[in-house]
Amino acid sequence: MLISPFDTSSTSLLTIYSTPVRVMGDESLTPLKGSDYIRDIRDSLLDSPPRSLPVVDDEGHIQGILSQSSLIGDPNIQLILVDHNELSQAVEGVENFQILEILDHHRLAPLTTRTPVTFINKPVGATSTIISGLFQEGRIPLRREMASLLLTGILADTLVLRSATTTESDRAAAEYLAQLADLEIETLGSEVMSAASVVCQKPVPEIIGMDFKRYTVKGRSLSVSQVEVTSPLEIMDRRGEILEELERIRHREGFLLSALMVSNITALSSHLFVAGDESFLRTIGYPRDGQGAFFLKEVLSRKKQLMPYLIELVERFS
Repeated sequence: MLISPFDTSSTSLLTIYSTPVRVMGDESLTPLKGSDYIRDIRDSLLDSPPRSLPVVDDEGHIQGILSQSSLIGDPNIQLILVDHNELSQAVEGVENFQILEILDHHRLAPLTTRTPVTFINKPVGATSTIISGLFQEGRIPLRREMASLLLTGILADTLVLRSATTTESDRAAAEYLAQLADLEIETLGSEVMSAASVVCQKPVPEIIGMDFKRYTVKGRSLSVSQVEVTSPLEIMDRRGEILEELERIRHREGFLLSALMVSNITALSSHLFVAGDESFLRTIGYPRDGQGAFFLKEVLSRKKQLMPYLIELVERFS
């Protein structure tokens, strides 16, 4: 028997509301974690009776609820592309995100966006030069830490202002940033290049993946990675490993060729390891440098010196 001062309808509702959550809750549901990917949990979400699942942290505390309706809208992710404008070089899923801005110094690739964007592309040696200029144009003070970071970016991208891509804008920006950071360009440049040379000791897949770029020319895809060293001897000793890994990448991705450009900043020249279609390799005019490699005298820039040449060869080959 239940005695209540309320009418029957109100009493029924209040009775339901007074039921403990542990009685009403469905403990059979498997909660989600914030780090789970939507693609991995979509089926679990759609199969759950309430069409929703709790999201918990590592300690099991509820962070929120993900419902079926959450999948209807576009992901609320906004991006600024820096130092690239090709979607093939961007983060996975970029085509589903909103691009707000692009800052780059590379060649333009076919690109469409959902909305108008700020697009700054200048023929300079480093995107850090462009960013430094934006701080100056906006009269925004640069902290010493930020100035040193941008200066390091310029020196790394221009091989301490020695690369063919180096412009007067890069040199002026480097001088300006060096004054703000109270650093010597040559001293910092030596440290940057010495640090870069350590890559020779890393596993070959990691060496190739550190500065890996994919290109598409007339429907044919290729990849060219680059590392800078002060002495190429150590990495040249790993020729076999490098060519095997490049061939694996080429086969897996269906590339016309996969290459690793090893730039010797001391000799101002490069060695190009290549795995590719032999009929295409025969069109490369650089002198052979042993099995699967070419010697590129006075070539340091992938962007300005090597890629225009390779792109022209691919266009003819296609």
